[in-house]
Amino acid sequence: QGTFSFANGHKYAGAFQEGMRHGDGTYTFSNGDKYVGNWKTHRHHGKGMFFYGDGAKYEGEFDSGYRHGKGTYTFKNGNYFEGQFVNGERQGLGKLTTKSGKTYEGMWKNDKRTGSIKITDEQGNISECIYVKGNQRKCS
Repeated sequence: QGTFSFANGHKYAGAFQEGMRHGDGTYTFSNGDKYVGNWKTHRHHGKGMFFYGDGAKYEGEFDSGYRHGKGTYTFKNGNYFEGQFVNGERQGLGKLTTKSGKTYEGMWKNDKRTGSIKITDEQGNISECIYVKGNQRKCS
């Protein structure tokens, strides 16, 4: 356990192993971002929470410093995505819920909706739409 302050204003408080951030710890960036969670050889790894200075937040799994695995990303506007992440991007099955309650549920690739997406509006009406690289093509 210990603390370390960097010349650039960043600070780390938590566990170290062989001089590296390893185990539970909190890293505060000079721009207001903050990571609280598990570390492995200087990188976010395992369960953690990343608070962005703009008000966005991610809670879930990390691997080698990236959002990776199951997690929830809350955008600064209040929308949130629950699902799978690969190397920091939404990838695989997930659900985006807007602040107003509208949902988009289906597959994501390279951080964009792809394929058949089930859309449920605020009144509970359901439609299916086809997306290609995040762009809506047709709905039924």
